[in-house]
Amino acid sequence: MPPKKNDAKPAGKAKAKGKAKAAAVAMVPDAAVPLLDNSEGNACADHLMKVHEALQLIRDRPIFAGIDSAAPLSIAQGGKQSPFCLSDAVQALKAQGDTYEAAGNFMWQDHIWLANHRVPMNAGQIRAIQAFHLDPLKPPRSWPYELVLAVDKADRGCLDPPHGLQRLSPAEPCHALLFSVQTAIQQKAGDTTLKAWRNVLLTVSTTFELQPLGEERFWRAQNIREHQVQKGLVVQVSLRQRVFDVIGFATANNIWTASQVAKAYEKVKLADNAEPISASFVDSVLTVNRRTLSVEACRKLWEWCDQHFLTKNPFKSIWTLQGLIDRAKGPAEITFAMQGLIDGYRKGFVDVGMFAASKIKDPRTSYVEVLKLKMAAKDALLGEWLQAQDFGAEWKEKLRGAFRSFESARAKYAPYPVQGKSGEADTAWLVGCPESVRQTAEMLDDCLYSDTFDGRYRDAVKSKHEIGDFFAYASVKKRLDDVQALLRQESGPETKSNPASTTATGAGAAGSTSAAASAASAGSASAASAAVEKLSADEQEEWRQHILKILKSQVRLLPAENKTVSELEQSLKDCPFALLRGDPTGLVLIHFDVKKYGESTTRPDLRTPTLRTAWYNKLVRATLSARRVSQDSPATLSAGEVAVVLDGGKRGLRSKLLAPWKEGTNKEKAQKSKDGPGGGGEEDDDDEEEMEDETRNKPSFFSDILHLGYSQSSLSRRRQRIRGTATIKQIEWCHTMTSTRLALPVRDRKHYKGNSTGDLLEDIERPDLDKEWSMPWGQKKKLYGRKHLIEVGGKTENADDAGREPRTDAVLEPVCYHSMPAEFYDELVHMFYAKLVIDLCPSDGKLAFTAIKHRIGYVGITYNAEHAAFLEERLVHLIREQMTVPSSPLYNIQYSTAVGARAPEPAGTDKPKPKSKRGKRKKDATEEGQEAQDDDQDDEDDQGTTSKPKPAKPKKAPKKKAAKTEPVDLVEDDNEEEEAGADDDDLWDPLKLLRLAALAASAMPDVNLSKTAALWLAEAKLRYPPGRPADLVDYLLARRDEPCGRSVPEAILKAIAWMEKVAEYPEEQRATHGRLAWAAKDKITEILSEGARLIKRAPRYPVHLLAQLEELVLDPGHAIGWLLLAAGVLAAWLLLVAGVSRLLAASEVAGCASAQDIFSDSCLAAWSWRS
Repeated sequence: MPPKKNDAKPAGKAKAKGKAKAAAVAMVPDAAVPLLDNSEGNACADHLMKVHEALQLIRDRPIFAGIDSAAPLSIAQGGKQSPFCLSDAVQALKAQGDTYEAAGNFMWQDHIWLANHRVPMNAGQIRAIQAFHLDPLKPPRSWPYELVLAVDKADRGCLDPPHGLQRLSPAEPCHALLFSVQTAIQQKAGDTTLKAWRNVLLTVSTTFELQPLGEERFWRAQNIREHQVQKGLVVQVSLRQRVFDVIGFATANNIWTASQVAKAYEKVKLADNAEPISASFVDSVLTVNRRTLSVEACRKLWEWCDQHFLTKNPFKSIWTLQGLIDRAKGPAEITFAMQGLIDGYRKGFVDVGMFAASKIKDPRTSYVEVLKLKMAAKDALLGEWLQAQDFGAEWKEKLRGAFRSFESARAKYAPYPVQGKSGEADTAWLVGCPESVRQTAEMLDDCLYSDTFDGRYRDAVKSKHEIGDFFAYASVKKRLDDVQALLRQESGPETKSNPASTTATGAGAAGSTSAAASAASAGSASAASAAVEKLSADEQEEWRQHILKILKSQVRLLPAENKTVSELEQSLKDCPFALLRGDPTGLVLIHFDVKKYGESTTRPDLRTPTLRTAWYNKLVRATLSARRVSQDSPATLSAGEVAVVLDGGKRGLRSKLLAPWKEGTNKEKAQKSKDGPGGGGEEDDDDEEEMEDETRNKPSFFSDILHLGYSQSSLSRRRQRIRGTATIKQIEWCHTMTSTRLALPVRDRKHYKGNSTGDLLEDIERPDLDKEWSMPWGQKKKLYGRKHLIEVGGKTENADDAGREPRTDAVLEPVCYHSMPAEFYDELVHMFYAKLVIDLCPSDGKLAFTAIKHRIGYVGITYNAEHAAFLEERLVHLIREQMTVPSSPLYNIQYSTAVGARAPEPAGTDKPKPKSKRGKRKKDATEEGQEAQDDDQDDEDDQGTTSKPKPAKPKKAPKKKAAKTEPVDLVEDDNEEEEAGADDDDLWDPLKLLRLAALAASAMPDVNLSKTAALWLAEAKLRYPPGRPADLVDYLLARRDEPCGRSVPEAILKAIAWMEKVAEYPEEQRATHGRLAWAAKDKITEILSEGARLIKRAPRYPVHLLAQLEELVLDPGHAIGWLLLAAGVLAAWLLLVAGVSRLLAASEVAGCASAQDIFSDSCLAAWSWRS
């Protein structure tokens, strides 16, 4: 009997599996189904392959031996439920509602079978279940989910043993459990942890249900999932999965009528938070499947959202996607719109409310319309505009590559935030670029991939403007003009306006120049630091993010703590900056300074740290190994690289400092021969020939010494007592190492005497310690860490410890006692044409800041993560200070204006005199000749010469100005010179008077607006015009809080800009100068436009009528009666225009509806009056 029974088991099992496979095949689409469904089927197959690998790994572990046939644990063995009993199961399935509940074995199910193969699995949902409930190294006491298994019929043949049963409950929790056990094995968890996982597998709460094979199991699985969702478990089907489910069902059953599909899904009782599957829902599903999921980019984006957003996925409604498709129309526009919405959502300037179907569909509020304009702007800027600029083909291609899509822009320039902090992008392509390229990148990011100009885009959408009109907006046009101005400046002759860039002709001159520049910078910096308090918290954070973008586009800080040579090498390989190669555009400078790497715990102000050979060799070898050309090539210096190592005044360290750089080169053998036993003796000729043969094919190595001479006064200032003879050591060796002899173009030194051909830098001023970067000793200990605070013994030479303050955590100390001056690092970068600096001892960050000012790349290997954090904050502080110093390359006029740091006026220059506003009358020849002589005499007096009077120059005809969106300059109209030969000045010209009256009337709104702003400025800020941009922003915000139309902020800005122009304020003193006020105006206009009605267009006929009347009046060929009639009608029209202007001013002051609406209504009234 037993053999018979054993023979029957495999047959029954095979039969059950055959039925299951047949059912599974029936659910999978065949080859006739569209490619979309097949691709997702393949995705499911890939996931199931991972499940199979997890099962194989679990079964191969000895601790899980026999797990498939093991009996569930009883309550006495640690279980929480009565274990499975065959007789009880058969009886319950026959008599108790076709179900039986008991503790079961997790491995009894068929792990590969899925109730719905048409729906792709959500890997993100599985990871979330693992993270919340199934930590691989901390197994739970029991599995928190319920397992439901289908049984064909209630007899012993199906349940003895219960193996390979099809699972009706959701598959995600089951697969998450398998993956957690797999991870625990891969992470080499102990036997205790693995035994706990085995117990979890044998104590699963299991429900056995009688369900026939086929479609009934499909619908039952759907209802079980919805029931668990209702209970709050994380197994809800996403909208994407629902689309695949509905499409797959319709395809498999050949049902393409929306009502029929919706009727079939009435068998499923959906959870309360699920969208009903109605006929309209199915119809939209078909549209979404055809228009989005058939596009690879959209499909991948939606899949990414499912995996990473989970329940916070903004694409949670089918109506949102339907509205997006209706607004975007074409496949390219749909793709760009989906990517743009998700990109803005991840960056934080698009909230989830903008994904609402009502907002997506409304053309006035839909962000899709903004993205359509951004797409057109991208094509225009990266196409014709970029091609027309004089960047060079290489930079054009790099800009196009970096900004061709949202993905590339985030990877190459402006990354997404990571856990609330600014991320890091691969900005290595910007290293060595001119400032115009950097500004272009900033402009492209602002225009295309941020919300900087979203207000202007919305204005263009509401006004139904094209992309050309958008580029004509003042704020946008200024950004484009700024780039072109930089291009012209870079292509023009170089000017040396910065005193620090001039060649020093003597040590005294260099020292004084540097000191003056440092003093000026320090004064401006301190003022800027105090003025930053004027910014609001939001503004400070916005500017901080701007500074971090500058910092992270050039600087990378890599902690070296607790890393081996191979791990540090891998960190450098993962950093794109560290792999840049030297070329004719610049060299790679590798820097190390013995006296800066670490700090002595005793008298660090006098004692330099000792050279720790192990740390030094680790840094050098990791750097050279990471930068070698190929894996097979030796780890040596390559072409285009130069190593600069300062010995800290200890000449005996020469051999140790050069040793790791020589490894693998032709000098390695010679070095070992000299340093080894018997070194220094003569070698045989045979040994020399053998050495030459061995080193002939190795890379070459060249080293030289650059002598550094410090000024005695700067070293003396660091000592309290000076004794003895020749006790102040003023000479230090700087070892330079390359793979070939350097032959760089000769350059005059920037801060010291001579040029780059000399091997001496003399009169180097060591910085005063009280001016160095300082921090409390408690924080400094964290910065260095225990490993870099070096214990030393013995008495310090020339030390005087009397009166020294003990080192407590609150005492301020310089971060680095033996740092070099900033001018030295500037000289190194200048001398070696550096385009990338790899700093093995970043310490106080001076070299990093020098690299930032030179716009070159920088990689610093810090002591630890705390050092990197402190250094980043230090660099942010230094950049913020330099942004207010006009002579600095980091100067930012918008930030300087925002914090109230005025740019100093150049010495010896007079302010321009205001032009006369009075009208000019016709002069006779005598007066003109006399004035010409007077002008010439004035010129002679100004020049200090006594030359003969020059003939008067002929006056140029006034240039015709191009039309602009800003208000017309009325003063220029009043001061226009009259044409030569005009002899009717004394005649009364009614048309001219009417014209002047109309112009004066049209200027009244600007005058009223400016007067109101001036009164507010005096009352609120106690200032008089011109105010600051920040004051103007405050005024705009104050007006926003009042009931005013969306056109009011722009009208205010244009009016103030016109008044400042008429008053001839210097450009840098104008409140409307720069981007701050205009950007605030755009944001306020956007806020005021929410829910506002569309702007009406005035009829064109009244304008045409005015033009015809003016033409009739000016044409003398018509009869005098017609002229008088036309003049009368035209006068009435001009009076009407003046009345409308006053009405506009009154409406602005009263804060009523928008000015455009009032003007439209006035024109309609004028139309009725004309009729």
